[in-house]
Amino acid sequence: MKTSYPPFKHSLVTGLLTFFTIAVTGFFGTLQAQANCSLACTEMTQISLDGNCDTEVTYDMMLNAQMTSCPGGSFEVSVMQYKNGPILPSSPFVNKEHVNQTLTVEVMDMHSRNKCWGKILVEDKIPPAIYCQDDTLYCYEMRNYRGPLATDNCQKAAFLHSS
Repeated sequence: MKTSYPPFKHSLVTGLLTFFTIAVTGFFGTLQAQANCSLACTEMTQISLDGNCDTEVTYDMMLNAQMTSCPGGSFEVSVMQYKNGPILPSSPFVNKEHVNQTLTVEVMDMHSRNKCWGKILVEDKIPPAIYCQDDTLYCYEMRNYRGPLATDNCQKAAFLHSS
């Protein structure tokens, strides 16, 4: 005996199959896009802190433009002490606590989950400012003279001492 389905069930089954086909096609399209995402990070990048003594590390600073191909990529940057180590609390920012340190940076495409790693050397390249006043001192006053005031971008103000 042949079973016949009422028209609404047939439409429902056809609709579900069509939806499933679209979902699978969309899914495989996403997989193909993910497979086309290749990342290449620069081996070492120098990062200079700004006037506020901090800087955000961005994917543009880390990715090698000639070797990276990730159409429609959406990137997340993580800064850590070493590869696969804990992410720094300030990540993706570095600040005065990181001056003269070499840190590891991970760049991950959020769609494909592909990753690459590179290193950064954090530097403060803004020179100190020295504030001099016109002073006339007698030789015996030099012993107590504190010198001019100097401030640096990432350090406290200090007096320069003459020896």
